[in-house]
Amino acid sequence: MTDRSILQKSRRVLHSLWNSDGRQIIYYCARLGLGGETGYPITRTLRYMRHPTAHLRRKSARALIKRDPAFENLVDRKTGYGVIPAGTLPGTDKIVELVRKLRDERDSVSTLRGEPFRETILGPGDLHTYPELREFATSDAILQIASDYLGGIPVLAATLGWWSKDNDYLESSQLYHVDSNDRHELKFFINIEDVGPNDGPFTFIPADTTERIIKKIDSPRRRIEDEEIFAHCTEDDVIEATGPAGTTFAVDGCRCMHFGARMNGGTRLVLLVEFYSYFSPMSPQVPMNPSPDWYPGDKLRSLALGLE
Repeated sequence: MTDRSILQKSRRVLHSLWNSDGRQIIYYCARLGLGGETGYPITRTLRYMRHPTAHLRRKSARALIKRDPAFENLVDRKTGYGVIPAGTLPGTDKIVELVRKLRDERDSVSTLRGEPFRETILGPGDLHTYPELREFATSDAILQIASDYLGGIPVLAATLGWWSKDNDYLESSQLYHVDSNDRHELKFFINIEDVGPNDGPFTFIPADTTERIIKKIDSPRRRIEDEEIFAHCTEDDVIEATGPAGTTFAVDGCRCMHFGARMNGGTRLVLLVEFYSYFSPMSPQVPMNPSPDWYPGDKLRSLALGLE
């Protein structure tokens, strides 16, 4: 290989890494024996360099939120979660009705099934069809909670409706794990119907306890059996996202060990609204393709949708 071809190849690699969403950098760090997580701060630094004013713009834009004292710093930084009782989060009643309607229309005919133990009856494309869904996901209350925790106006990464039925599986996301897209994120789990212990509730371990567990086990970024988890904590440390329709749990899935959809005769219908930091190493794998026509002139919503 000539010096010229080596230079050209190096330029292509550097250009690719410069524009990477993080997966390439994390992959190369792992291949070089540096550990995949070494790629997280590298990618975040590159994003700051590519968008030097974005952090200040997103931090200052928090002043545009119509704040509600009831949601002030709702997510505890030590434990990585917060709970919103049913009937508290504005717009929930309308969303509960919409997601139930879509479940009834799409049950058993979903083309977005994904995993065998649950159907995805609502996907990112529904943001285009149902304005009330995107209005709820980017409402002032939700953006206040998410931005308080993540430090600036975050980017909406997912809106998914999950319909889990009784099953005897125990695999994939039904096992304990932490999400690997970043060091921090925030997921809102809204119970669309009443969820009890037998309905496969989203189940998690607070961040401070999770941190203690991670330090004591090998390869924590994997699916982990219960026995290994409970060697380092007790069942009293586990929280189940149960409650009547409208109950909402805001949880950092990158810091809290969690699983879901372990059914015991029941069913679970839940809406997931997920936010990443703008500087997250991983961009959403299922793009929502927001339209600039949704909120013309609305800086707050445009930032939350990644339009600017």
